[in-house]
Amino acid sequence: MTEVYSDEQLQGLVEVIQKGKALVGGYLVHGRNPKRKDVEKFYEWDDLLKRQLEMLNIQSLIDGRKTAVNTEAMVPLVRDIKTTAQNTEALVQELVNRSDTEKQNQSAENEAYCAVPELPPLTVGQDFPLEELKRKMFKEGKSMIVVNAMGGSGKTTLAINFCRDPDVKEIFKNDIFFVTVSKNFNLELIVQQLHQRKGLPLPAFTSQENACKEMKDYKILVTSRSQFLRFGSDSQYKLESLNGHDAMQLFNHSTDTHSDNGDPEISRMIVESCKGLPLALTVVGGSLSGQPIDIWRRRMIESSKGRPITNREDELYDCLQRSLDVLDSNIKEYFLDLGAFPDHKRISVGALIDTWADELNPDGDGLIHEEEDTLCNAELINLKNRNLVNLVDTRKDKHIDEDEYRKGDYVTLHDLLKELAIQHTGIGPEEQRTRLIVDIRGNNIPKWWRKQKYLKARLLSVSTDSVFSKKLPNITLEETEVLILNFRTNKYILPEFVENMPELKVLFVKFDGFSFAALDNFKQLGSLPNLKRITLESLRMRSITENPFILKSLLKMSLILCDLSTSFSNGRVKISDAFPKLDELIIDRCDSCKEFITECCDLVHLTKLSIINCRGLVSLPETIGNLVNLQVFRLRSCKDLSILPDSVVNLKLLKFLDISECHSIGTLPKNIGEMRSLTKLDLRYCLDTVELRQSVFRLKQQLLVVIYTCSPYTLHLWEAVKPIFGRISRILLKGPNDDRFSSGLESANFVLTSDPVHQAWNAIEKQRQINPTAEPSMVNEIQPVNPTIIAFGTPPSSQKGQEALVSSSNLKEDKFEHFEFLCNRTNPYFSLNQAAIKLFQSRYHELLQLKDKLVENSKSKTPSLVIITGQSVGGSVATLFTLWLLQGLDLSKAKRPLCVTFGSPLVGDEQLRQCVLKFSTWKSCFLHIVSNQDPTPQLFISRNPGAYKPFGTFLLCSALGCACFEDPDIILEQLVQNNSQNQECHYGNILSDLQCKCNFSKSIEATLVSSLQASLITQLQAIGILSQPQPSKEFDSLIVRMKKHETKLLIQKKKNSDSHKKLNEMKVHMAFLERYKKDSRQHKIGGYYDRYRHMRSKQDISVDHFKKVLMNYWEDCVTEVENNPQIEGAHFRFHWLWAGTYYRRMVEPLHIANYYWNGGKNYKTDGKRPKHFILLEEWLPKVVKPEAAPNKSKRETVGSRLNDDSCFWAHVEDARILCTLVNNGSVEEKERALQELKIFEAYVYGSLENYALSPEIFLAKSSFMQWLTEYNGVVEQSYSSLLLDFMRDRNDQAYKNGTFIFP
Repeated sequence: MTEVYSDEQLQGLVEVIQKGKALVGGYLVHGRNPKRKDVEKFYEWDDLLKRQLEMLNIQSLIDGRKTAVNTEAMVPLVRDIKTTAQNTEALVQELVNRSDTEKQNQSAENEAYCAVPELPPLTVGQDFPLEELKRKMFKEGKSMIVVNAMGGSGKTTLAINFCRDPDVKEIFKNDIFFVTVSKNFNLELIVQQLHQRKGLPLPAFTSQENACKEMKDYKILVTSRSQFLRFGSDSQYKLESLNGHDAMQLFNHSTDTHSDNGDPEISRMIVESCKGLPLALTVVGGSLSGQPIDIWRRRMIESSKGRPITNREDELYDCLQRSLDVLDSNIKEYFLDLGAFPDHKRISVGALIDTWADELNPDGDGLIHEEEDTLCNAELINLKNRNLVNLVDTRKDKHIDEDEYRKGDYVTLHDLLKELAIQHTGIGPEEQRTRLIVDIRGNNIPKWWRKQKYLKARLLSVSTDSVFSKKLPNITLEETEVLILNFRTNKYILPEFVENMPELKVLFVKFDGFSFAALDNFKQLGSLPNLKRITLESLRMRSITENPFILKSLLKMSLILCDLSTSFSNGRVKISDAFPKLDELIIDRCDSCKEFITECCDLVHLTKLSIINCRGLVSLPETIGNLVNLQVFRLRSCKDLSILPDSVVNLKLLKFLDISECHSIGTLPKNIGEMRSLTKLDLRYCLDTVELRQSVFRLKQQLLVVIYTCSPYTLHLWEAVKPIFGRISRILLKGPNDDRFSSGLESANFVLTSDPVHQAWNAIEKQRQINPTAEPSMVNEIQPVNPTIIAFGTPPSSQKGQEALVSSSNLKEDKFEHFEFLCNRTNPYFSLNQAAIKLFQSRYHELLQLKDKLVENSKSKTPSLVIITGQSVGGSVATLFTLWLLQGLDLSKAKRPLCVTFGSPLVGDEQLRQCVLKFSTWKSCFLHIVSNQDPTPQLFISRNPGAYKPFGTFLLCSALGCACFEDPDIILEQLVQNNSQNQECHYGNILSDLQCKCNFSKSIEATLVSSLQASLITQLQAIGILSQPQPSKEFDSLIVRMKKHETKLLIQKKKNSDSHKKLNEMKVHMAFLERYKKDSRQHKIGGYYDRYRHMRSKQDISVDHFKKVLMNYWEDCVTEVENNPQIEGAHFRFHWLWAGTYYRRMVEPLHIANYYWNGGKNYKTDGKRPKHFILLEEWLPKVVKPEAAPNKSKRETVGSRLNDDSCFWAHVEDARILCTLVNNGSVEEKERALQELKIFEAYVYGSLENYALSPEIFLAKSSFMQWLTEYNGVVEQSYSSLLLDFMRDRNDQAYKNGTFIFP
C-alpha cells in the first residue's frame, strides 16, 4: 500500500527543510561563525522538524513503504543539509565548537602572552602558602599583594598555583592574566596588551602614572625579590624556604630517582647545601641525574668546602655555578647562548635553530633540514632534563603535529639562570669573549665599546630602551656570526658596524614594543657575503628594494608581526634579484601582506613558504603557481582566505599542503590530482569536509591526511572514507575522547553515492549480456581504462556440492602454490572455498594473462583505477583474483585495486582472514555488498557452521536502509540469520532504491545512551535487525560486542599513531648519537667507534643508554615485520626502512665495539650478529636498488656520511686478529691469514671506490689506521696493492673532499 500526502501537508515539511538548509548551510559553506542566539535557533529548528515528521507519520519510510512523488522530491533537500533529525545536534555542536575555536584563535598570540603557564611536574610545600595568599587576596579592599622572597624560592610557581586554583578561577573566570616583566618593564605597553587581550579599545597614556590609574579595578599579584613597603605590611607575603622533607622529595624527583644513590648521607648533605631553595634543588638534582656515585661525592665535597658566603643570593649563585661546571661542554655552550635573548621574553625554538644550525651541522649546506631540527630539539631536551630551561608548547593539537615548523614552541628559563648565563658570558676582557651581551639604558654606551676597535665575539646581542637616541660607534666584528638587535624606539637605523661583519650568518632585528617601528638602512645588509638567515619582528619597512642590493647567500627569511604594505613596492630591483637563493620564507601574523606575497611569486628557488595567521588575506595571486620548486606550503590560520587558486596544481614538487584553520576555504582545486608529489594534507579545523574529500580522491599517490575536529559527526564522516578508498594511507584524527561514534551509516551513504559501486554493477549487467550462460568465458574486461573494470560471471551449477574448504597445504601438494604468498609464521596455512578455487584453477592461464596485463599497466605514468567485480560465486573468484593481483603490484607506486562483490559467498576461514590482515592496506580493497533478501552469501556458512570468516568491508542492505560493518563476528552472525528463500536478487534495483532514501530512525534519548550506542542502534535499524530498541539480553549482548569491536579499532588506531610518535622519539636518541659522533672528531682517539670502544668519559657511558634503548625498539619493530608475509613491499614503508638503515649504520658499530672489547671474534660468521641487523640489511636492496657507481651527491657528502657497511669495523677487528696470527701462527695459519687479509684489502678498496666508507677511518689513531700499520709490518716491503698505493700517495684528503677519481 502506498500512502499519499496532500500538497498542503508536504508543503509544511518542505518549508521547514528549506529553512534549515538556509540556517545551517550558510555557516558550513561560507565559514561564518554562529552567535549564541543563532545556536538556539538551530535547536528550535530541530524540534520543529521532529514535530513535522511526526505529523506526517514519517515512520512509513522506515517500514519500507513509498510515499508520493512530492515526498521523494524532498529527500535530496534533506541530503543537502547533510543531516536528519538524528544528527542535527552533532552539526550544531560542530558550529558552536568552531565559534569557540575562532574566538580562542582571534588573539592567539596575546592570549599566549598573558596565559598562565603550566605548573612544573612536581610542586611541594605550597599548600599552606596558597591558602594564605588566597585569604589575603580575597580580603575586601585589597587590590595588590606582593609575594617576596629571594630568587629561586618558588614565588613564580606559587603565583601559577594561585592562578590555577579552582576557587580563584571560579571568581575571576577567564579574566586571569599572567605577565612576565623585565627589570626595565614598560607598564604602558603591558596595559595596552591587556586591553587588547580583553578586546577593549586601546588606551593612550601620557605617563606610567596614567597607566597605573587604568588598572585601579584590577586585583594584582606581584612576585618580587624585594618588599614593596609603601603598600603596607598587610600587602606583603613572605615565602619561606622548603623544609627538609619537601626539599628531599623535590631533589629526588629532579634526579629522576627515589633512591639515595647508595648513600643517604650524600643526598642529605647535597640537599642541605641547597638551603631549601626549589631552583637550586631542581638544577643540582638535574645535573646529578644519571651520574655515577663519584660525581655525587665530588658535588658533596665541593658543597662542604664552599667559600664563606654571608649573602644567601650569592650562595645560590655559587650553587648554580657548580651545577654548570659539571655540564658537558656542548650543553653548557648552548645554555650560555640563551642569555643573549631579551630577558623577559620567551625564546622561539625557530630562533635557536637558526642560531645553532651551522654548529649542529657544520658540513651542511646551511639550510634548515630535518636533522638540524631534530638535533636542536635534542639539545633543548638535554637542557630541560638538567632543569635549566622549560619547554613551552602553545599549540592546541601538539600531540598530532608532525610538522617541523614549531610556531608554538618556546623556551623559557628562570631569571636567575638567565642572569647566571649573562654573568658567565661577561667573564674576561671584552675583546676575548665569544659572546657579547650589551644592554644599553638611556644613552649610556659602555666605555669599552668606544675604546675597542676589534672584537672576536661569535655572537653579539645589543638591546636599547625607548630613551636611546645616540648612534652606536663603529667597530670591527670580523668573526661575529650571530647578531641580535632588540630596541624600543619607534624608529631604528641599522648600525654602521653591521657593514664590518663579513662572517655574519644570522641576523635578528626586533622592536620590543606595541604596533610597528620603522626600520631604515636595510641596504647595508648587501655588503654581507655570508648572511644566510634573517628574522625581522614588529617592523615597518619602506621599500626594501628601493636601493639596489643583493643578498646572494640569503637562504631563509622570517617576517613576524611586520607591516609589509610598502616593503617591496616601487623598488628599483626585483625581489627575485635581491634574494637569488632564498630557500625558505616565513610570513607570520603580518596582516598587510597580499601585495608582498604577489612579489614573492618570483622567488622560484623557494622550497618552503609559510603564511601563518595573516588576517585580511582573502585570496592568493594566480602567480603562486610560478613557485615550481616549492615542496612545503603552509597557509595555517589564514581565516579570511576563501579559495586556493587553480594555479596551485602547477606546484608539481609540492609534498605538504597545510590549510589548517583556514575556515573559509570551501574546496581544493579541482585538478589537485595532478599534484603527483603531494604526500601530506593538513585539514585541521576545516569544516566543509564533503567537498574537500571529493577533491582529495583525485590524488593518485598515497596520502597522509591530518584532521582535528571537536564534532563526532565530522570526525567519523572522514573515518568512513578509509575502508572505501585505499589511496589515503593514513588519517590522523582528533576528536572528543569521550564521544565515540560508529560511522557505519556515513560509510554506507558514501558507498551508495560513489561511482565505483555503480560502475561495478553496470559491468556485471554488461557481462551477462555478453555471455548469458557464463560459458565458455568466465571473465570479461568490460571497460579498458578510466577505470579498468573486470567482471566475473557465475557458471551454472557452480554452487552445488562445492561448499567444502580446501587447505592451502593440499593445494601446495597439488602444485598449485599461487596463494602461498599469504602464509606467514603465525599462520603457515589457510583454507579456501572449493567452488571458488576450482573455478580459479580452471581458468588459471586466462587469469595469468589478465594479471600480467594489469601489472604492466600499473607501471604507466597515469595508471587507472582497477575495479574487479562479480556476483555470487563470481564475486568469490573476483576476491581471489584481487588477492593474487595485489601480490604482483608495487603498491608504493601503483594504485590499489578495488574489489566490489554482490551477494558472494565467503571465500575462506579465520586463518585466511588473519593472513590478509597482515597486509595492513589490503583490507580496504574489498567491499562486499549483501542484501538480506539474497540467500547466496549464507549458502556455504549454513552447511559449514564456524568454518568460514569474512574480511573487508560489508555493506549490509535491507528494505529499510543499509550500513557498513567490519566486525567479522557481527557480519557472520547477520549472514547466518538470513532466512530468505528468494532465488533471484537484483542489486541494481536495491542500490537505486537505497540511493533515493535517507536513513531515518526514531530519535534516541541522548541522556539514556552514549553517542556510540546511539549510532550502533541506528545501524541495526537500517539493516532491519532491530525495529524497536527494546531491552533484551540478545540486544544488549549484540550492542556490547559491537562496542568492543569499535573500542578495539580505536586502540589499534592509537597504536598506529603511537608507533609514529615512538619513531620520532627514537630520532631524538639518534640525534644524541649524531652529536656524539661529531664531537668525537675533535678527540685524539680515532673517531666515534674507537672513542666508544675505549669508554673513557662519562659521555661515553651515557651513549650506552641510548644504544640499548634504540636496539630494543628496532628489535621489536623488525620482529613484528618479520611475522608478516615476506613479499615485495611487505617489510617496511620506505621512510621506516631508511630510518632503520640509518640506525643500523650508526648503532651496530657500537655493538661491534662492545663485542670485540669483551674478547669476541668472527662477529659475522660465528652467529653472534643480532638478527634484526641482518634483516634490515637484507631488506634494503629489495626497496632501494644499489648504485653502479657513486653519484656526485654521494661524493660531495662523504665527509658527513656513515659507513654503508655497518659491519666494517668487525672486518677491521678480524683483520687485526689475522695480523697477529701471521706473526704468531703456524705456517698453514700464516698462509690462510695472508690470503684472507688480501681479501679484506680488496673489500676496503672496493668500498672506497664506491665512496661507501666514512673518512673517519683515516683518523690517526683509528682501528683501521692501526691495522694498516700492522699490515705493512707483515707483508713484504716490495708488496704493492691498490689500497696500499692509495694510502702511500696520501689520497685520503682528496677522498674526504669528494674530489678523488678512482682509476
